Amino acid sequence: DDIDISAYELSRNHDMRKLVVSTLLTRLELMGILRSEGFYYSDIRFAPGCSSDKIFSHYAQSQATFLRKMFSCCTMAKKWVTLNTDQAVVATGFGRSVILRALEDLQNKGLVQLQMAGYRQRFHRLQTGVDRKKICRELLDTFIEHEKMEIGRIKNMLAYAEQEGCLTSYLLNYFGESIDRCGHCGTCLGDPAGELHEPRTEKMVNFKLEDLAGLIEEYPNALSRPRQQARFLCGLNSPAVSAAKKLRGNPVFGRLEQVPFAEVLEYCQNNIGN
Repeated sequence: DDIDISAYELSRNHDMRKLVVSTLLTRLELMGILRSEGFYYSDIRFAPGCSSDKIFSHYAQSQATFLRKMFSCCTMAKKWVTLNTDQAVVATGFGRSVILRALEDLQNKGLVQLQMAGYRQRFHRLQTGVDRKKICRELLDTFIEHEKMEIGRIKNMLAYAEQEGCLTSYLLNYFGESIDRCGHCGTCLGDPAGELHEPRTEKMVNFKLEDLAGLIEEYPNALSRPRQQARFLCGLNSPAVSAAKKLRGNPVFGRLEQVPFAEVLEYCQNNIGN
């Protein structure tokens, strides 16, 4: 029931941005399915600035004994020493947090140059036998609802930019308050309302997408799903597209950037699919 994950690895493996992965994990915590247990670094290495005996001489006997046990779990290279934290936990009898504090102390004393990588999050599973399909459906519905809310906010901002009446009154109405006119905003002082131009758009019929089928077959991890295809055609990057470096330079990438994303997504769902 103890789980450790890398948000970076999940992002690459499932073609989701790290922020989305983090949001999903937070949702699972709020649903009482997981509980966060902190984080750790899976790859820890250091470059000693002096001999081991000199390092030990800076510590009391009990602390030096601890460091000797920890150093016995290291692999030596020309410059860097790699620590196997799992072995160090067993050899010293202390947890990762104690080992990490010891390494940080060595660095603070100028005895080693510390380098940590492989940031991983730890979770404990609180529920077993959950209905995964139901949870996926609930999470998907939540994300769709938030997507609609964000689009609504953008539309509200555009409406605000073109507002002919009192701008302060418009904002207060949004937050549930009301006034007639403030008397000091731009429109109240006689400035003309803003005028936004409609973005230039194209129709799907103006484009040929024969090349897309070959790309889907060649890059299934990046282009197998309709939303992935729509993002690619609109020129929106994703972790999987970034991993396949040649994809971003392909002429099909962004070919439909002048077509509204919703139309492209609908086309991919109805005409291309999985």
